[in-house]
Amino acid sequence: MKLTAFSIVFLLVLVLVSPVFGAWEDALENLKEKALGGDGRAEEVLAEIYLTGEGVPRDDGEARYWAEMAAEQGRPRSQNILATFFAAGAAGRVDQAEAVRWWTLASEQGHAEAQYHLGLRYARGEGVPADSRKAQHWLEKSAVQGTPAAQYALGVMFEFGTGIEVNSQEAAKWYAKAAQAGLAIAQENLGLMYARGKGVPQDLLKAYFWTRLAADQGRLHARRQLQELGEAMTGGQKAEAGRALEIWQVCREGAPAFCNIDWETR
Repeated sequence: MKLTAFSIVFLLVLVLVSPVFGAWEDALENLKEKALGGDGRAEEVLAEIYLTGEGVPRDDGEARYWAEMAAEQGRPRSQNILATFFAAGAAGRVDQAEAVRWWTLASEQGHAEAQYHLGLRYARGEGVPADSRKAQHWLEKSAVQGTPAAQYALGVMFEFGTGIEVNSQEAAKWYAKAAQAGLAIAQENLGLMYARGKGVPQDLLKAYFWTRLAADQGRLHARRQLQELGEAMTGGQKAEAGRALEIWQVCREGAPAFCNIDWETR
């Protein structure tokens, strides 16, 4: 986990107003004073600092303490952190029900990561009774905010009908969003859908493209699938796929958010 943009800005402000300009120690003391005075924003930033070890030795105990203080004040990022501690047993015990309680509070405030975790808990029946509709609801909330893991999870639900009606077109749509974000397993699944014409028109070129991206990230099944696709493709198709992959690589290095290959005009 990295410090959030909010925490970075908050710390910069504290550094600027410290008695000695730029003194991290002064900023940290200032932050602690605010937190001890009940400032929820300061409590939340302290939790993230101790959790990430940014500027201080990492300390899960301190992170948990400040996260709980901020969570009780309704801070969604801290509620998400606290839920993660309970789910992993880092709060002194594994308590999935307590994790779900905090993820629910954060999710209701629109926290995308919490919505993803809450959706998974409903899908798996961890800490709550399994409920596919609630799983879909929260995963979609997270997915529309751009969480690749949630987009992939939705794709799986729609492809295999996990508690909901099978919809291959919806599965391909969500896999594509996660694949565009660079999630290897989504790229692999999208490649398979193009290879089989499942939910999308069959297209060996697109199948090769997405499968190659997944294989380059270490997906073993994608590497095997890539060999089969290569044997079925013409030299011209392979050359086209190669050009598309070059465009993708340049795009990812320069402007990842716009890496959407135009297959009609490439």
